[in-house]
Amino acid sequence: MIKKSGPRIPVWNLGNTTLRNPNRIARGLRLFAEEFQGKVYGDAAEAKFSARLAEKGIVETTGENAAWFGRKWRSAFVKLGFATNKEARIQNKKVSAELFPSNLPELGLRGVPFELTPVGGRLLQASQAESSAAIEDVYLRQLAMLELPSPIEPAFPNGNLKPFVLLLHVLDLLRSQNLPGLNKIEIGAFLQTFHNHDSDLSASIVSEVQKYRKKRKSLSGEVARRDLDRQILERSSALTRVKPDSLRDYADTTARYSILTGVITWEGSRLVLRENKIPLIEAILDEPLSFIGQSDPWRYLKEFYMGKRLPLDDSVFALRDIEGLSDELRKFDLPMPPEIATISASTSIQDLNSLRYKIADRLTLAREEAFASMQCEASALSEIDKYLEALGTSAGAKALAIFDPPAYLEWAVWRAFLAFDRIVGTISSTRRFPLDQDLRPRDVAPGNGADMVFEFDDFVLVVEVTLLSTSRQEAAEGEPVRRHVAMVSSTTHKPSFGLFIAPKIDPNTLFTFSSGLWYREAESVQVDIVPITLAQFRNIVRHFQRKPFPPQQLRSLLEACLVARTSDPAQWLGSIAEEIDKLLNARD
Repeated sequence: MIKKSGPRIPVWNLGNTTLRNPNRIARGLRLFAEEFQGKVYGDAAEAKFSARLAEKGIVETTGENAAWFGRKWRSAFVKLGFATNKEARIQNKKVSAELFPSNLPELGLRGVPFELTPVGGRLLQASQAESSAAIEDVYLRQLAMLELPSPIEPAFPNGNLKPFVLLLHVLDLLRSQNLPGLNKIEIGAFLQTFHNHDSDLSASIVSEVQKYRKKRKSLSGEVARRDLDRQILERSSALTRVKPDSLRDYADTTARYSILTGVITWEGSRLVLRENKIPLIEAILDEPLSFIGQSDPWRYLKEFYMGKRLPLDDSVFALRDIEGLSDELRKFDLPMPPEIATISASTSIQDLNSLRYKIADRLTLAREEAFASMQCEASALSEIDKYLEALGTSAGAKALAIFDPPAYLEWAVWRAFLAFDRIVGTISSTRRFPLDQDLRPRDVAPGNGADMVFEFDDFVLVVEVTLLSTSRQEAAEGEPVRRHVAMVSSTTHKPSFGLFIAPKIDPNTLFTFSSGLWYREAESVQVDIVPITLAQFRNIVRHFQRKPFPPQQLRSLLEACLVARTSDPAQWLGSIAEEIDKLLNARD
């Protein structure tokens, strides 16, 4: 073990490790904006905010220390500039939020502690519009602006640092040398420590990374390599007084928050720059490296709370980006938005960015249609099976680095139904959870509707999934699932079925679904819902991989399970298992 001595080097972190899934920030921020602006300080208010996050389904649990949990969520909003703090550090003095309106009149603030900022409002607008491109734009502005120390995070002496810009520069240097991107160990060991951000810092980090990789490559055996990984993290731990596992956690959140900008993605286990975003990244990196957090703190707060100006705010650059997106969209033989015929360098940047978002989002939908057609391929079915297996246990989810299991469960099940094919309508209409430009889930499906709805030629299937397995399952899912199936059945003349999938089906859930009824006021509605386990669904998908079958065969399975429906949970569960076995063992 390396001895911890000498002055401690600070460690930076984007957001915080409590809020590990930044995709849920927008939903939490909306709750904050609607109910808690100016009110979420003090243990009682913070605990209430925490409880409301759980009630809204934004988090599953708040743990034992609800007030602490609420503070962590609020802290993430503050650190990302989506909400003001109760005060700011201006030239070594604490300045109350009451003085923000007079010093930042352009922002239209009321001057209450913890108040939604203009850029926070932009995130809510982008989320409401379900525009991945607009959401990425907001995060890119915030992370590109973020510097340490700042009026918001003053506790970083001996230098200045722009963490995200440094990450971009390091990844760009690695790319220019045809070297792989960064994995989490490299980020934790070499990037998370705070150093003065001068023109030489990124080259120094790349040099350290290359030394580590060279040494690791020279070792034989995975045990020796893991020992080196541990040693390199312990070395940084000794300098920072932060535990090695915490450095890994910081690296994990750095990766997750950075990916939200849309300019960085995963390539295997490594962060890399998106090839189609290289011109934008290079334009950001070409800007002079300057720091105003201490020298001009009010200007910093103004830009941070409004959203940093990007190269995309230049008309010429925006037009060039629109042209590139349009060329890619034309490859899918899809029509352009009509506005594209009238734009020019004199078009307002707001209109240009609005068009850019529209084309980018349309391109994502086009990729989704192409993605859907690939799900019946062996490689895709194998990957779906891998995710379904991993999501069956917390250890499996961790092994696959699934940071949001509920969202990935919806995504994996959705992909399985895309493989069945023969879906009527657009692919995007089959899901209610949002996707990013990599066609990965950004969040779970919102409430007040089904997770997924698939329309086939002669029936409609409503699919609901959960990872709950205890008696809480019936409390959380019994009423909403029946209501969602009833809502869908009222909008179609085709027979409608519900499929409920969970790792384990609680007997109370079986009893609730066995009634087959939902009451809309005094009128009863037939709701036909079949509950099956995640393992059973995985076996059905595996069977399809070996012997593809049409959706009508799936309908026949559901009908057979419903014929056997009984109020005795154990008996119905056994009958469902028997019908699934018949499908799996059927001869041609």
